[in-house]
Amino acid sequence: MLYLLSIVVFFLIFSTIILIHECGHFFSARRHGVHVHEFGLGIPPKAGVIATDKQGCEYTLNWIPFGGFVRLEGEDPTIKVKDKNKAFYSKSILARMEIVLAGVFMNFVLAIGIFTLIFSFGARPIMMSAEEVKSYVDQGVVEFEEGLKVTGFIEESIAQDGGVETGDVLLSVNNKPIHYIQEVLDIQETATEPVLYVFRRIGYEGLEEGESAKDLTDEEKAQREIITTFEVFFDMTDKKSLGIYFPSMSQFKHVHYIKMSPDKAFIYALDRSWEISIATVKGLYGLVKSVFHASLPQGMAGPVGIAAMTHSIVAKGSVTGVLAFMALLSLSIGVLNLLPIPALDGGRFFFLLIEAIFQRPVPQAVEEVLHVAMYFCLLALIFVVTANDIYQLISSLF
Repeated sequence: MLYLLSIVVFFLIFSTIILIHECGHFFSARRHGVHVHEFGLGIPPKAGVIATDKQGCEYTLNWIPFGGFVRLEGEDPTIKVKDKNKAFYSKSILARMEIVLAGVFMNFVLAIGIFTLIFSFGARPIMMSAEEVKSYVDQGVVEFEEGLKVTGFIEESIAQDGGVETGDVLLSVNNKPIHYIQEVLDIQETATEPVLYVFRRIGYEGLEEGESAKDLTDEEKAQREIITTFEVFFDMTDKKSLGIYFPSMSQFKHVHYIKMSPDKAFIYALDRSWEISIATVKGLYGLVKSVFHASLPQGMAGPVGIAAMTHSIVAKGSVTGVLAFMALLSLSIGVLNLLPIPALDGGRFFFLLIEAIFQRPVPQAVEEVLHVAMYFCLLALIFVVTANDIYQLISSLF
């Protein structure tokens, strides 16, 4: 039942974000006198027409229950225009720019609105840096789990060569208890002699060949669990990296809710939205770089990965968590659509910018070829990321 609920929530989140995005295009087009032929709920093939308004716009229901779209007069060059005065291309460049970017604008409005709402009623803070984490620790808002869990290693890791294993927990560095990554980095950067690291390792007695902890019941784990701690020195004076992957977020034992007045919540929402947008741009830059190295950056997720995240959040039963996740996705989709890439809103805006500079539009044939080519490139990228999601999901089960 929980899995079914997670699937429903996943589709509702994505569909709402996309519909809000399309509403931006719809109302902006109407404002500038562009005729809207169709506002579709879901993705074609068309299931039926729900209603037709006085201006001749059909509100349709489509068979694939995911998102939506708007179809504007003069937007598709293969369809004959009935009224040139109501065609998209007949409007001024500024009007067309507004129509093109209105969807992205609504993505940001949605995210800021959600953040303002949840922090007005109370929600867990969104922490974007180690300094912010430390600040909330000092305020008693954040409580940590003990140590940092090792989730992986880079190639030729000095820590792995030194006997550290995935699953070990880093408890302290130079006798200082560790809670978040920045504490480790601060000590390493100022090290003038070998640094003492203390790790905890959990093992299970009597495991046979081919048997893992995942094969044990909770009762068997409790009976056979062996906890050991070990110390290891690493010389960090020349090589400043242990080569360890820790969780991207600190391991919090508990994060208390914070509540703000509506005006402060709005300011906080603006600030968080900006920081998240910058982080999204950096993540996309990392994705582009990784494509040329035939790899994917750690933490990159596609539809399957996002669905898995949705399930984790739904399982916690937090409405504010679901809303915050929806705001994060809305920002990510907004930022992605702003990129000057053909097939995205940012690409269409870029072509309009070229038209404004050179006082003539990019040839329709050239624009169409670029849109189609990049559309298939994006589909290929989504396929690769989704395949990686499925691999990671299957790997976690065995």
